[in-house]
Amino acid sequence: MRRLLAALIIMLFSSHALAENTPKEEPATDELQWQLMFELALVHDPTILEIAELDSIWSFIGGGLYLDLSYKGFFIQTNRHRASTFGGEFGYQLTEQEKWGLDLVGKVYLPGFDPETIDSYNETSPLGFEKLNERNIGAGLAIRYSRYTDNVLFTADLATLSPSFGNNSWLVDLYYSHLSVHQNWDIYTGAGLTYYSSDVVSYYAGVTPEESSQEYPVYQTGDGFKAEAQVFGLYPLSKSWTLSLGVTHSYYSSSISASPVGFRQNITQLKLGVRYVL
Repeated sequence: MRRLLAALIIMLFSSHALAENTPKEEPATDELQWQLMFELALVHDPTILEIAELDSIWSFIGGGLYLDLSYKGFFIQTNRHRASTFGGEFGYQLTEQEKWGLDLVGKVYLPGFDPETIDSYNETSPLGFEKLNERNIGAGLAIRYSRYTDNVLFTADLATLSPSFGNNSWLVDLYYSHLSVHQNWDIYTGAGLTYYSSDVVSYYAGVTPEESSQEYPVYQTGDGFKAEAQVFGLYPLSKSWTLSLGVTHSYYSSSISASPVGFRQNITQLKLGVRYVL
């Protein structure tokens, strides 16, 4: 895991060098700025739980309303440039300089789940699954450092998940995104790396003595990580309509996927949809 932490530090300082000779960003304003859009999409969006299968046609239909808003430093941002349907955040801009910014951000970093509820509608649940404790959503409060250019964005979140997971639960979330234009396509390529502290992994993937059984033995482990890569494209069909197409692949470390709870190690998410900007 020391190599992983070293990689996080290298990425952070590499982003600093990348932005040293970049064009200046437009300064933030105190005016209300917003964008509202509706999306309807075909999706392949499996959950991290192996037991939760995509077993109906409605599992492959996604979309909804996306609202991006900013006012006097406060902002709401959606996950509209990602293939994943999970995401969204709110926060406050602490400072914005020519080449970097610092924000206070609140977002959900891990989805929660209730084994008892899942067991009630899943006929193939293993014996004893319903006795596992409910996992809260991984809602966190983070300090975010950003470096940006006209077509590159790098963010580094240092977040605490203690209100959700308790103890010394924290993570570091890094993401690099590059925008390129090709024949009217806006193409976002990205890569991310998330480091989870041992308390995060133990809460989410661990099995305590109180909830253990023959099928779910006690499981306690150390820290872990998630690595992901994505390609996402937007193509204008008209002034208001846009085609969206994307794929995201995520890989979880063995400390998470080896849990008896049953977590997928590899997850591929796909999206093909249309958007209408209001």
